Amino acid sequence: MALFALSHPFSAKAQSERYLELADSADMCIAKENWHLAEETITAALRLEPANAANAMLLSNLGVVRTRLKDYNGALQAFDIALAMAPNSKSVRINRARTYLETHEDEAALKDLDDVLALDSLQDWSLRTHALLLLSQRKFKESKEDIIRHQRHHASDADLLAAAAACCIAMGENEEAVEWYDKSIATKQNPENWFARTLLKIELGRFGEADDDVRRAIAIYPDYGDLYLLRAVLKKNNHLLTESEEDRRLAIRKGADPTLAATLLDEPSLPGKR
Repeated sequence: MALFALSHPFSAKAQSERYLELADSADMCIAKENWHLAEETITAALRLEPANAANAMLLSNLGVVRTRLKDYNGALQAFDIALAMAPNSKSVRINRARTYLETHEDEAALKDLDDVLALDSLQDWSLRTHALLLLSQRKFKESKEDIIRHQRHHASDADLLAAAAACCIAMGENEEAVEWYDKSIATKQNPENWFARTLLKIELGRFGEADDDVRRAIAIYPDYGDLYLLRAVLKKNNHLLTESEEDRRLAIRKGADPTLAATLLDEPSLPGKR
């Protein structure tokens, strides 16, 4: 009995060290994106010490690994067990939300994000993703509120700023939408936001600003065909019909969609004349 009493603590220590080795090895496999070996290593650690309190985090990692392996049912099973062990874990819910997004289960992802934000109302990724999901569901007021809160507490995010502009447009707040596009472009430029802001200015009748914007945008993005469509719109609005048609052809050569060209240039509700 004395021998057992002495050997048992040593055995437990050895097992604990082995558990940590496996956990560290799993982390390295994940870092190297060796997903199959990571799954095997995590599973071995879980079997070694099934009652270890740290298993909640290992199970969360297992869910991430299985998601990478496209084993979504296995991933969700791992997350569910992890949450049973650590019901207030933000990281487990965030990881599960990512898996739900990958499987296009937006409502389930939104529920997990709601729970994360109930625990931490300013969690960066969760607040950002929550806003974009609400936008996709046409919940424009709620999405905009999330974006405003995110921008107050985190670094400016050009995509979120543009999303706020989209919310404003959907709610008929077009002048404010221009301001959000201004902020987005000031944060990080891309041709899509230059196009959206310029088109909005045309629709608002702010033709001088739109003309200046399209010239500046084309200088930065000379191969983005949609910008030439806006220049064609402005020329048509000034009755320069031959030049407008030349810009339409140039836009299409540079990749603009002919359907978009027809919408902007042939529809009766021509931007700027609404």
